[in-house]
Amino acid sequence: MSRRTYDRAPLFEVGISLFTEANGLVDAYDIKGLHDRYRDIFPNVEKQLPIIAGTNGTPFQVTGPEDDHHRWWFVSEDGRDLVQVQTNFLGRNWRRQSLPGGDMPPYGGFSSLLTSLEDCWGRLTASITDAGRDMPEISRVEVFYDNMLPYGDGVRIRDVLEGIALGTPGPVSNFQLAWSESLPNSASGHLQIEARAVHATAPTGEQGDFIRLRFIAKDDASTLEEALAILNEAHATMTDRLHSLTTEAYRATWKAS
Repeated sequence: MSRRTYDRAPLFEVGISLFTEANGLVDAYDIKGLHDRYRDIFPNVEKQLPIIAGTNGTPFQVTGPEDDHHRWWFVSEDGRDLVQVQTNFLGRNWRRQSLPGGDMPPYGGFSSLLTSLEDCWGRLTASITDAGRDMPEISRVEVFYDNMLPYGDGVRIRDVLEGIALGTPGPVSNFQLAWSESLPNSASGHLQIEARAVHATAPTGEQGDFIRLRFIAKDDASTLEEALAILNEAHATMTDRLHSLTTEAYRATWKAS
């Protein structure tokens, strides 16, 4: 399927991650030194609870407050771009910071996000090797693709999602679908898909009813080159599924350009 650009795309957040089997990506005693490697792009910093990865196909879970292996976010000035680091994990995210329905805020596209992840990995590698430590090897990857599809005001769920025949004209309660698929051309990759009716509030205070259509792909990888190729192909699969799961009439409201 050919890629199209939408002026009012429903993209809410996208994130790509590299995991290592061994710990050692972060020196907890020198977070400032690590941040210095990224400060020119991501000047702000936040501390978050860590995430842990189970086997492929299992959702990530947030650890309890007793765990001291924190996840650090280095955040851009506008808050939309960030890099995440913890002892066995590096992630690169773009987040909308507003609710979909209006024009898209600046977003360079998935290719630019991949390029940035590669740059962030290179900076992390330099930080580790300059400290005389060995760089842990990549073991697995993840990409998530989070879309918020406005509905209500006469727009029914079946007007949004292909093949859904709910008849109510307004927002519904407890609508949720979730399933897993295999990633094409992969022996170990999984794609998780979830559609859920939500009422959302943005940091700006705006509110609305949405179908949150979220894709999460996970696969094994052993090199950076392999990881980037898997992430790129998984994202292409997700965008294809976004199109196949939404109606043509609804996509027309995204204003292709």
